[in-house]
Amino acid sequence: MVLSGMQLLRTNYPKASRSFAALLFRSVRYQSQATPTAAILHQEKVQWGDVDAFQHINNCVYLRYFENARIVYLEKLHEQAKELDFFSPGNVGPIMADAYVRYQAPLYYPDTIDVSIFAQQLRETDVRLHFEVHSQDQQLVVARGYGRMVCYDYNAGQKIAFPTAIVEAMQQLQPDLVMEHSHADK
Repeated sequence: MVLSGMQLLRTNYPKASRSFAALLFRSVRYQSQATPTAAILHQEKVQWGDVDAFQHINNCVYLRYFENARIVYLEKLHEQAKELDFFSPGNVGPIMADAYVRYQAPLYYPDTIDVSIFAQQLRETDVRLHFEVHSQDQQLVVARGYGRMVCYDYNAGQKIAFPTAIVEAMQQLQPDLVMEHSHADK
């Protein structure tokens, strides 16, 4: 049986504090390239119900943290492009095509997290959204991830190009975001 670093720590040092564990995990922090300024910073409290049998926040919960931040991002886009109603059924709107999470340190209850989101690789039919989850108690990034958001026509049942209003709204949130042109959008 293979144990995670946290399981080994708890097995060998059952009285180790969370701050000690956080110090251990800082050494394995993922170092990203220069991170653009977040378009959105979303804050929320860690919920007791998100704790799993290993006494830390379950891995699947991070995707919900990303989703919560993404909804705030979409609400901000909607404020900029009021003529588009992508929250109503049957309209054109963004939808996630895939997601990736890199867990960097365990997250515990109680805590408050800051989830930052910024866009990169904006193309005609998709954009890559990057996320960081920062623990206020531990004062470190506990997870990073990204996902590809595409524009989808729910009536036609297919991916389409982002309407100009959505592209302009993204660029208002992040003035350095530029449209990349590719030969074949996937």
